[in-house]
Amino acid sequence: MTTIVTPERTVDDKGKIKVREEDNAMIIMEHEKGVLSHIECGFNYFDPYGHLGKGQEKATISLYGSHGNMHMVGYDWAPNGVDLSTMDHPVPQRFVPDTNGYVWQEGASDISKHMALNTEPRINVEHALHVLEIIEAARKSQATGQRIQLVSKFPWPMVK
Repeated sequence: MTTIVTPERTVDDKGKIKVREEDNAMIIMEHEKGVLSHIECGFNYFDPYGHLGKGQEKATISLYGSHGNMHMVGYDWAPNGVDLSTMDHPVPQRFVPDTNGYVWQEGASDISKHMALNTEPRINVEHALHVLEIIEAARKSQATGQRIQLVSKFPWPMVK
């Protein structure tokens, strides 16, 4: 489901603007073997850490499985690490606490580097098209009230 929660918002360099596209979404996807996942996103959530997310210690991306779970702590633009718990090691352990210079806005730079080196980036065109198909399917599902079957695929696993 997608909605517009805030029909008008103030943008620093533009003043008041009318919101024409959804600013709130909850997407449920069914995968193989009955596995369900959901994505929740929006521009309407208060966070005391603000847009920069400095100091955020809560997970903003979580993955749960039958044998463990994994949580990205902090925001994608300011991650603080990945907490991992498994059946064999149930106490959460923090991995990758150092971003090693990661900057989330450098997607085009990373792709350019791979083009220059003639190497395959982890995020490829098939993956990007799959994400776009999910976004468009959510919009179509909202408009029609129907489930939408996805057809795109991308190479998996992304990390070998």
